[in-house]
Amino acid sequence: MQGRRSALVWSGWIGYFFEQTGMTCRKLAGRRFQQAYDMVILQNKNGQLGNRLFLFSHFIANAIHHDYRLLNPTFDEYCRYFPATRNDDFGPFPVSVRGRGRLSCAMFERLTYAAMHVAPRSPWHRFFRWRGARPFDLNDATFIGHAKSKAVFVFGWALRDFPHLLEHADTVRRFFTPDVEIMDTVRRVTDAARGGGDVLLIGVHVRRGDYRHCSAGRYCFDNPVYADKMQQAAYLLAGAGQRVRFLVCSDEPIAPADFRGLDVAVGPGSAIGDLYALARCDYLIGPPSTFSLWAAFYGQKPYCWINSADQTIARDQFVYGPMDPVFL
Repeated sequence: MQGRRSALVWSGWIGYFFEQTGMTCRKLAGRRFQQAYDMVILQNKNGQLGNRLFLFSHFIANAIHHDYRLLNPTFDEYCRYFPATRNDDFGPFPVSVRGRGRLSCAMFERLTYAAMHVAPRSPWHRFFRWRGARPFDLNDATFIGHAKSKAVFVFGWALRDFPHLLEHADTVRRFFTPDVEIMDTVRRVTDAARGGGDVLLIGVHVRRGDYRHCSAGRYCFDNPVYADKMQQAAYLLAGAGQRVRFLVCSDEPIAPADFRGLDVAVGPGSAIGDLYALARCDYLIGPPSTFSLWAAFYGQKPYCWINSADQTIARDQFVYGPMDPVFL
């Protein structure tokens, strides 16, 4: 029975593999068959929007630099927000979010996960699984060699290419610029928050939902903690006579009474709207999260992570660039 189940998984997997890559037995028999299926395929979903944007972006930058094909069917539920992903149009670059087949992402995940245990490698494919706490450098020579010669199905989160992400940052930002309607809403909210005057707008990411359980609740702060850090940031960052306003974005309803004495505006209210509204602020504060990190990366703004309730905000804690969020 076990052997029969393995054979069914294997045969189903081979059928899916051919369907996605456009392979045929004739191509396999040809001398130039390797060129038909050299690609990296992201196999599993890691977290929510922020995590998925960063992981995809690291691979996009790596694929552009090393010139291999990249397929990411696991970005499916977020494709609708961005013209590049919704239309599967990444210009001249070898990137796609849709294979040639019609399998749902859920079926893709189940099939590839089963195949990973039944047949982890063959002359034309391999599964690459990384569960290490330390980041794996996607520029590793062996990984790139496989990416340019066979189908590599990747499972993992801590997979990074910082040098090329920074090199191709503008291209990545262009791919992940949302629809005009989303950006119009973002501009309306942030322009209203600035009020047309000399206002220092500080974005505040209040995240509690899943953080009640993540890392034993280490980064799940109550509103009084956020209010305290906001007061410190205002005192630290505001110029002489400059008005400070906070744009607060949260995965929970905002209680204005908890921020009494602070000039507070509220974000658009959707995950995608809040994310790109934060990107239009002048500074960002919040708990360690790829959500606020993406806003800082996209908007090229300094951010400060709140690591503890008793932290004193200092100017040198506001940094630029993508800090490695592997811990999430």
